[in-house]
Amino acid sequence: MSFHAGPAAVVGGWTTVAYQEGRWSHCDVWFHGPVGYLARTWRLLGRNGGVWAVLATGDIGSIPLLAPNAGERTGLAASIRGWPCDAFLMEVANGAALAPAEWQMYCWGREAAPSAVAGSGALPSVVVPAPELRTDSGAPAGAAVASLVVHAGPCQFSGFSVRNVSAGPRYVMVFDAAALPANGAVPILEPLLLGAGQSGVWEDDEFACSAGIVIASSTTDGILTIGGADLRITGFHRHP
Repeated sequence: MSFHAGPAAVVGGWTTVAYQEGRWSHCDVWFHGPVGYLARTWRLLGRNGGVWAVLATGDIGSIPLLAPNAGERTGLAASIRGWPCDAFLMEVANGAALAPAEWQMYCWGREAAPSAVAGSGALPSVVVPAPELRTDSGAPAGAAVASLVVHAGPCQFSGFSVRNVSAGPRYVMVFDAAALPANGAVPILEPLLLGAGQSGVWEDDEFACSAGIVIASSTTDGILTIGGADLRITGFHRHP
C-alpha cells in the first residue's frame, strides 16, 4: 500500500482529501501525517442518486495509529462495509494547509442497487448482511504481534489490513482455526509478502471459516514459521 496526497480544494470549510467513483460497497481510508494534524475533524460521505450522506465522522486523534516514528502517525481512519454507493468522499475540516498529510482510499466489493421487478412495480427482497466486526492487535496505537485471533468459532472472513514493523520481510498468513496453529501449517490464502515497513490489505469476496480466523506473521513462504511481534493487524469478520 502506498499513500498519496489528496487534492486541497476547500469547499464550505471542508477539504477533499480522497475521492473515488464507482458502484462500491466497501471503503477504507488510511491517514499518514505529522502529529500536528491529530486535532483535525474528518468525515466520510457516500453518494447515491446524486445525494450525499455522511457515513462516518471523527477526529484524526481518535484513529487507531500504527506510529511509524515519533513525529508521524499512520492509521485506518474510516472503514465502511456492505454499503453500496456511487462514490465515496473523504473530507477534513479546516484543512487549508494539508500538504504534509497523506490519505489513501480503497474501494471494492461491487454490489448492484436494488431494481424493480419487470411488470410488478415492486422491489425484490434484499438480504441485509450481518454487521461486520473489527478486531485490532491493540488499542489505541495498535500493538505489534506475531499473530491475532480475529474470531474463535464459525464466521465469515471479510478482510484485513496489516503493517510489517520489523526490519525484514514477513509473510502474512490466514488460517481457518480458533487458535494459532503449529509451525508447518498451510494457510488458506496465498501468503501476502510485505517488506520492512510496508502495509497491505486483503480485499476480496467474503468466505466462510468453520473453526475461526487467525492471522499470523511467518518468516517463510508456503508454510508457517512463526515470526516475532512483527505485525500490526486489523481483521474483519461477520457472524453467520
